[in-house]
Amino acid sequence: MADTSVLLNLIKKTAIEVMNTAQPCTLQYGTVKSIHPLQIALDENGKIVLTESFLVLTKNVKDQEATAEIEGEEKTIKIKNGLEAEDRVLLLRMQGGSQYIVLDKS
Repeated sequence: MADTSVLLNLIKKTAIEVMNTAQPCTLQYGTVKSIHPLQIALDENGKIVLTESFLVLTKNVKDQEATAEIEGEEKTIKIKNGLEAEDRVLLLRMQGGSQYIVLDKS
């Protein structure tokens, strides 16, 4: 019975180490430093700057076109959600840390 307990504790410890090494998803804040090229500095220390190749933008942070009915007429409108310099954003760091999803402005 004691051997089973030791083995179970070893399995638990190994599983925790694997999860910590895998770097599960985490939420982080950042600040848009520039738009062209797109650069977002992580708020942890401001020294880490993510470039466009590391970022996935959701529609919440992009300009969009939509069709709306205004006074009985269908019109196309532009919704200006695009990022601007100094915007604070909410980021989701994907497992492994090589990609960040820009979820929304904060």
